[in-house]
Amino acid sequence: MSKYTFVFLFALFGLILCEIYEFEECFKADDDEAPDHYNCNVTAVRISPCPDYPCKVKRGRKAVVELDFTPLVDVESVENDVYWASPEGDLEWQGLYKNACTNTECPLKNGVSQSYTYSVDIDKKVPTRSYDIKWGLKNGDQIKCCALIKIVIKK
Repeated sequence: MSKYTFVFLFALFGLILCEIYEFEECFKADDDEAPDHYNCNVTAVRISPCPDYPCKVKRGRKAVVELDFTPLVDVESVENDVYWASPEGDLEWQGLYKNACTNTECPLKNGVSQSYTYSVDIDKKVPTRSYDIKWGLKNGDQIKCCALIKIVIKK
C-alpha cells in the first residue's frame, strides 16, 4: 500500500468517527454588533458520537466536543465557557472544569488556528429534551470564542 493511500484511509477513518457538525457562531469577530472581546472565530465543530443533526446523546454517556478556532489576539490562558441558551437567560453548565488549557494548547497566538477537545459526561439526572448550548472559550474581557450547538438528551 502506498504512503498516500494510507494517509487517505486514515483521514477517511477520522471523518467516519467524528462528523463535522452544524453550528452557528454566537458572534463573528468582525460583526459590528459583537462585543469587543469576541475576537476569535470558530471554524468547525465536531461532536462524537453524533452522526445526525441535531446531536442525540443518552444520559449517563460521554460526548466529545471539538472546536476548531482562530484567536485574533494573543492570550496566555482560557477557560471553558458553556451555557444552556434558554429563553429565560443563559444558564451555566455545571460540573465542567474551568481550565481549558488542558483541552487546547496555551498560550493562544493571534491568527494561529488550533483545536480544542472536551469529553463531557452527560449526567443521568439531566432532563431529557432539546438544548441550545453555547460552547466556548474565554479569558475575562480579553477573548471569547463561542459556537451555538443543538443537542438532544435522551433516556
